[in-house]
Amino acid sequence: MLCSIIIEKELYYIRNTETGVDRDNVVMIPFHKMVHYAAFKREVEALPGIAAAATSHYPMYGGMDGLAVKGPGADKAVQVFMMHVDDGFISLLGLQWQDKPVDEGVLGDGKHWILNETAVRTLGISGDPIGQSLDIAGDKQQVAGVLKDFNYGSLRSKIGSLGILIDRDTASTWGGMSGCLLGKIKTHVNIPATVDAIRKIFSKYDKQTAFEFDFADEAFDRQYKAEDRLAGLFGMFTVITVMIACLGLFALATFSAQQRVKEIGIRKVMGASAASIGGLLSRDFLRPVLLAVVIAWPLSWLVMNRWLEDFTYRTDVPWWIFVLAGLGLLGVSLATVLFRSLRAARGNPVDALRSE
Repeated sequence: MLCSIIIEKELYYIRNTETGVDRDNVVMIPFHKMVHYAAFKREVEALPGIAAAATSHYPMYGGMDGLAVKGPGADKAVQVFMMHVDDGFISLLGLQWQDKPVDEGVLGDGKHWILNETAVRTLGISGDPIGQSLDIAGDKQQVAGVLKDFNYGSLRSKIGSLGILIDRDTASTWGGMSGCLLGKIKTHVNIPATVDAIRKIFSKYDKQTAFEFDFADEAFDRQYKAEDRLAGLFGMFTVITVMIACLGLFALATFSAQQRVKEIGIRKVMGASAASIGGLLSRDFLRPVLLAVVIAWPLSWLVMNRWLEDFTYRTDVPWWIFVLAGLGLLGVSLATVLFRSLRAARGNPVDALRSE
């Protein structure tokens, strides 16, 4: 039960933590060497349900390239992930600037890069990063701007160094290579109808390729399919285990009541209430349950702490979760035993003592 609660808490934390990316209502449509891509994009942007459109080489959470980059004056290159996008990508996803470009006109010339904060630190760039030089595969480049760190991958890992290269020439660049169109769907519009409208435009410009689409928030969630399965399994086994335990407690309570039937009859004749007799019979069963809870607490904490180590961004495990799980288990056990004990306590004492 404890493990199930903590797994669900971590999954909730992952899905609701601030990643620095606006994933809501972002539809992603992969394309393959669409000759008239610029016209396709313009038609999608003109749809009444689309707020904005942008292009990237890969869909969000669908992979990226890596480059060996040297910082200013550095002898050793470091690995930097790369995003190749157009000039609408940053605003569409709501990415925030740490150091905005002084001259946005240089973006798209193939010589100016946008870095994230982690890349600035990793490359050893000190002072004002704008205009500082980079060595990428022997080619001299410059830093044009710096974005605040955002999670472009799984929250299991720390945010890595990232460089973004913007290409404004949508027609020539994206018309000859594979990529992904990102469309920001307006709020309070019919999403299926908007996607169907995009499909019709796609089929107009590419009759050979099957239309596919995905949503950024769903792609983000799919990174945690293994954890979802684990949560489902733990939930199912928790229910099965509690049911088996309750059946066992019910059987033991029935057997105990039958063994002490004459004692129960005498106590009732002497004026004992059904509640006091039920409590007496229940007490013997709650002690081992309480002992099991005490043993399970540290074991569950160790197992879940080890599991949470796989996540860079992880929820806390407060003490009240252990208390809540323990009280829940004790409550279910008490209800099961009391149900059988009270039935025995309400029996006619004459029937119990007749043989005497």
